[in-house]
Amino acid sequence: MATHTLTDAKYQRLVSDVQKMLTEGRAEAERLVKEQALVTYWCIGKRLVDDGLTGSENYGQAILEDLADEVDIDLRTIQRCIAFFKEYKAVPKNRNLTWTHVKFLLSINDPDKRSFYENKVSANEWTVRDLKKAIKAGGYSGKKAKKPRLKRPSGSTYIYPARIERVLDADTAIFLLDVGFEVWKEQRIRFAGLDAAPISESEGKQAYRFVRDRLNRAKTIIVKTNRTDIYGRYIGHVFYSYDNMDKDDVFRKGRYLNDELVRKDLARKD
Repeated sequence: MATHTLTDAKYQRLVSDVQKMLTEGRAEAERLVKEQALVTYWCIGKRLVDDGLTGSENYGQAILEDLADEVDIDLRTIQRCIAFFKEYKAVPKNRNLTWTHVKFLLSINDPDKRSFYENKVSANEWTVRDLKKAIKAGGYSGKKAKKPRLKRPSGSTYIYPARIERVLDADTAIFLLDVGFEVWKEQRIRFAGLDAAPISESEGKQAYRFVRDRLNRAKTIIVKTNRTDIYGRYIGHVFYSYDNMDKDDVFRKGRYLNDELVRKDLARKD
């Protein structure tokens, strides 16, 4: 098999790509371990509830204590598994939520308040420490404010399949756009309809990580762009899917990244 000689530039690109694969692969493996932990603890809780072993009676409590010794797990964890199953109808589909988050959220009796902070963990990638600080600061008012929304654009023109090249900050990224005839054009896109904090600020970093995570995991990305702003920048609407989908389907019913940033309070409506 013939060996191809790489230029310095191509070799550096190879190194960069492999490093990126390793970083993303390790991060995904860690995420899957944490995700499986939630599934496991929820299933344990379900099994114990189905067997009527909630610990509310002396017999149930004794069984749980014996079980804890047999499987080498502390009794408090078993009790939390039961509470987890009772409070959540299904395992939460929240990529940032860990068992440590759940243990702390279970101490919140108000379901609406718990849901409020759970959503904050998802949107802002809070650590447990961040979560505790936010609860202590009293960020939950009990009022369900109407979330701002961006209107989903219509019209089937100037829609391009895309690949993410680099996320610059929360509202700007460089894409490779498929302009047809097997031609890909690199284009810097400013996200339409929103304004995010700069990446030098903590809010901007959180929003940047959100955009980077979504676009790096997306299997299909669509960009709709047909104009520049007063600064000469291309303005675009970004749609994506975690599955391989037809571009028209992604445009019509896929995830609308611009709107997600606004709804999750990661950017303000422009």
